[in-house]
Amino acid sequence: VQKNANGNVIAKYTFSGWSTDDATIAADGTFTMPAKAVELTGTWRKETVTPATYTVTYEYTGDVVPAGAKVTAAMGGTYEVNQDVNVEADPKVDGYTFHGWYDAAGKEVSGKFKMPGNDVKLTGYWTANDQLVKYSWTGLEGVTVEPAVTLPTGGTYKTDATVSVDTEYEAGDTVVQKNANGNVIAKYTFSGW
Repeated sequence: VQKNANGNVIAKYTFSGWSTDDATIAADGTFTMPAKAVELTGTWRKETVTPATYTVTYEYTGDVVPAGAKVTAAMGGTYEVNQDVNVEADPKVDGYTFHGWYDAAGKEVSGKFKMPGNDVKLTGYWTANDQLVKYSWTGLEGVTVEPAVTLPTGGTYKTDATVSVDTEYEAGDTVVQKNANGNVIAKYTFSGW
């Protein structure tokens, strides 16, 4: 047999037997020696063998898969047994954390591995990162108004979560600033968030 660099058989050779033009070879493999030199030629028949191939595929699992995370046809491929497979780099999408590629046994796979004698599906999962919602406003810096106003607290939310804007203050709400005598000297109207 002939093997390629991966150790896979790519050709088989079958010996067809000995032949010569210098003598007649009997069915039992003997011949009578003539009065000259005899050159025997052995013949090998080649049979080309296509090594078995298996596929590597990638898939995202779990409830969180960012819109920007794509598994493409270019990821993965077909490989011979023992061929080196370069694992796709961890993808990056703003607002999410990717937790690596895993084989069917749950073992994290990175760098490269030798292709086994079966198809391989590598799965990866994402989690959404925490993002901060913070409220601020302009126009009331250093001003005391009535009724008194305070900024909403805000909070932490996962990327792509639906967040309701605080409704304590709505566009059109009005507060006033008074002087030391209690007279209104300015009026402030909230324009909205």
